[in-house]
Amino acid sequence: TRCSRWSRGLGDVYKRQAYVFTRNAGGWTEQAKLTASDGASADNFGWSVALDGDTALIGTSYDDSAYVFTRNAGGWTEQAKLTASDGASGDYFGHAVAVDGDTALIGARADDDNGEGSGSAYVFTRNAGGWTEQAKVTASDGAANDRFGWSVAVDGDTALIGAHLDDDNGESSGSAYVFSLISEKVVTIDIKPGKEPNIINLKSGGFIPVAILTEGEFDALQVDPDIAKFGPSEAIAERYKVKDVDRDGDEDLVLYFRIQQTGIVCSDTRATLTGELYNETPITSTDSVQTKNCQ
Repeated sequence: TRCSRWSRGLGDVYKRQAYVFTRNAGGWTEQAKLTASDGASADNFGWSVALDGDTALIGTSYDDSAYVFTRNAGGWTEQAKLTASDGASGDYFGHAVAVDGDTALIGARADDDNGEGSGSAYVFTRNAGGWTEQAKVTASDGAANDRFGWSVAVDGDTALIGAHLDDDNGESSGSAYVFSLISEKVVTIDIKPGKEPNIINLKSGGFIPVAILTEGEFDALQVDPDIAKFGPSEAIAERYKVKDVDRDGDEDLVLYFRIQQTGIVCSDTRATLTGELYNETPITSTDSVQTKNCQ
């Protein structure tokens, strides 16, 4: 578990810390005291805290930031300082924080996108390169002084965000919003891999191969081939195979769509593939096409 407490600094300016306690057979023991590497008076580090496994997220609402700490054999280490890409002083980014696995949700209760003090929240994800801001979330019916982002929670792909001064049921009656955090992932495809241009014979009754390429951290074999759709008519693949089509040492996924079912016409210069990963994350991609035998 975790808690935070006040300590008085010079000039009667409050600073804050966060404390980690662990439970064992003998009870609860203080394991660590966490402070920001660049902390300053009146930052209010520890205003909000969240913990998931070996990751702690600590908000500093007056500094408009949040800090990620991770636990390892040597103790707790500051991993990242998170700030909003469009943040401004007084947004109170970090007023509320939540973390689940590699996803962090941070409230900015006084952001002004939907009017002064309407509030917002930001989604960050962790990958090999660190933490990246993925999305900014606001209320669809947000208004001034709603304070959306006053409280936040995240579990898997679901976010819950409080707006305690929303007026739907009377002045400052409050509300909460549920969001899905599943975002569309753009992948790379190669229509008729190894050939350029990608000529499609519209009078052919055959198949057109579409390769989904494995690149970087993305594994094409995570794509569900039974859900993938191609072309304006969203044709379903009739068969597929695994093959390293671009000869980079990684296996790619090649789907075969019957040309007459794709809905591609003479005026088309690009074709789109959509689908999902096995974890239900949507994917999309486009590639160029050149048609022939239009008459």
